Amino acid sequence: NDFSSSLVNTNTNEIYYIEKNNIDWQSNYFWRVKPENGDWMLGEFSTGSPSYVFAPLDVDPVEIQVNSSMDSDGIIIYGMYDPFYSAAIDMNGNEVWNSGGVDTYMFSSVDHNYNFLGDANLPPNFNGELGIEFTIEDGITWSQPTYGDEADFLQHELIKLPNGNFMGFVVTYKEHYVPNSNDYPQYFDDSFDFSFENNIPGWDGSFPYPWTWKGERIVEWDEDGNEIWSWNVFDYFDLNDFD
Repeated sequence: NDFSSSLVNTNTNEIYYIEKNNIDWQSNYFWRVKPENGDWMLGEFSTGSPSYVFAPLDVDPVEIQVNSSMDSDGIIIYGMYDPFYSAAIDMNGNEVWNSGGVDTYMFSSVDHNYNFLGDANLPPNFNGELGIEFTIEDGITWSQPTYGDEADFLQHELIKLPNGNFMGFVVTYKEHYVPNSNDYPQYFDDSFDFSFENNIPGWDGSFPYPWTWKGERIVEWDEDGNEIWSWNVFDYFDLNDFD
């Protein structure tokens, strides 16, 4: 690019310059900079390339309904689960930011300290859902550690604690018998019909008892992903009382 036709030509005393008016989707841009009495230097974007195409996401359009009597000027950010992605639009419906493409990450919440939290399908398993923190400028800045499971699944929203740590749920399993009518003969006489129990998968001995029960641990992680504290449902609830 010889810069014979420039969109923007400006001088600034700041260490950065933000162009807000002349950037369009699906357009290729170059930039260069020079000191007041120096030579031009071709700039690079964060991708390491001197050129960049600002592209909207390859996803179906999202319909946003606005109530003009109740809305206020600002930016709306939203996230989708399938595929994982997030985007932001202005009050005119123009997309002003996105997470970089499909299968990136899904926005779920932002707290009063402007911590952006969400979910993503990340390595090493690429088979589930991990809690993340992200920024508009840098993308994912923290992710929930994996535990070597076939699928990591956050289950619910991640939260960021006042001390800077994160809290979320981790799936846990336990082998345990399933209570049935035979365990409580003192409560039933022969007139009660429990034939439906014969239709329970595995009841006929097709696979061994006990069954695998699925629960969750509440876990606190620090900024390095170390587990600081946890609470396991199986340590505090007696499954023998579950009916």
